[in-house]
Formats: sequence, C-alpha cells, structure tokens
Amino acid sequence: MGARLFHARVTGELLMSGLVEDRLSMLEAKIARLEARNKLLRWVFLLCLICGLTLAFLNRTGAEGERWRGKEIAILDQRGKVRVSLDIRSDSPGLALFDQKGGIRLSASVGPDGTPGIWLYDEDGQGRAAFEMFGDSSHLHFNTRRGKELVSLGLNHDETTYLHLFSQERKEYWKAP
Repeated sequence: MGARLFHARVTGELLMSGLVEDRLSMLEAKIARLEARNKLLRWVFLLCLICGLTLAFLNRTGAEGERWRGKEIAILDQRGKVRVSLDIRSDSPGLALFDQKGGIRLSASVGPDGTPGIWLYDEDGQGRAAFEMFGDSSHLHFNTRRGKELVSLGLNHDETTYLHLFSQERKEYWKAP
C-alpha cells in the first residue's frame, strides 16, 4: 500500500512539473512573439516619423508661389474633415490620424527629451494601446475602454523583459519574471 502511494505521489509531481514546464514554454513563446511585434511597431513609428518630418520640412510651393509654414499642417478629406495632422506643440513634433467621423485613432510624437511614442485609440477616442521608448527601454501597454491598464509588456534597459497582467482594480495578479 505504501509503495503505491509513493508511486502515485512521484508520478503526480512529475506530471505537475511537466505542466509547469509546458506553461513556461508557452509563455516564453508568447513573449518572443510580442517582442517581434514590438520590433514591427518600432519600424511603423520610424516610418510615420519620417513621413511626418518629410511633410514638415518639404519646401512645397502653392499656386501663388508661397511656402507652407506654420505650427500645424492638416490634410482634409472631401468633406472638409481633418484626417491627418502634423503639428508641433511644446517643441514636440506629432502626427495624428483621424477616422471619417473626425475622431483620433492614432498619434505618434517625439517628446522634448527625444522620447518617441505611438498611441492607438478606439472609436470613442479612448487610448487603448501605447508603445513608448525611454532611453534603451521600450514598453507596450493595453488599456480597457475606461483607460485602465491591464497588460504591460516591456524590454528594460538591461535587456530583460517583463509581462504584467492587472485586474480591473489595477492590482497586479500575474507577472513574469
């Protein structure tokens, strides 16, 4: 009887150990995919920044031969709604994209300290996702419709990664590492 109990206990521990290893492998794969997506967002941001700076510094000539100058360049659709805005506020260049109703859906900017960021908004104008870089670190955040951050993924300046999951009350209930 004692040998059977010992065998069942050892077998259960081995099974549990395998499940934990499988779960950790799955989480490592998810982090690798998110890091790859993070690289893609860097390229998207760089492309938006290059397009924006190109528009801002292009010496375009109008019908009367005047240069376009100002703190904001807006591109309107056929109905007169702003769809793209390139502006400078507090020495920070920014690019904003708007939907057909005039609601902001994407913004990209570079802060006065050189910190770049990309923000994605839902149809109500609520910030739902953000990608930001601070020095040698980069961070991806996902928020609820009410603006509560529930997921945070990042690459720290020391090249370590993290993943934090939060409850609706903003209490951390899971993190790795």
